[in-house]
Amino acid sequence: PFSDSKAVPSKAAILNRMRWALFESKITKRQEKSRKEQKKNKQLPSFTNNLPARKYFDYYLRSDNPPVFWENGGGTQVPRQVIARMTASLQDRHRNIVGAGLKEQARKAM
Repeated sequence: PFSDSKAVPSKAAILNRMRWALFESKITKRQEKSRKEQKKNKQLPSFTNNLPARKYFDYYLRSDNPPVFWENGGGTQVPRQVIARMTASLQDRHRNIVGAGLKEQARKAM
């Protein structure tokens, strides 16, 4: 019942792939043209100016190839304020305070 020959895509599947390739090519050319115009005019894309929150994310201020999406809540991009607070927390806390208390509790338990 099963043959070793590979499945042949239908004409519709082939046409859809060709249409998609043409669409991608058209969009890529349009984006490249837009980037060249922006470099020539030395301006940021309009979407970066419309979202004031982006100024707190260094990642979104890139001018060479600016991203056009926001990540979800579990994303890797965080505002500078979060990075500063995390760094301060790691630099300023005294790790031996918690560790010493736990060690003392362990000694008492034994």
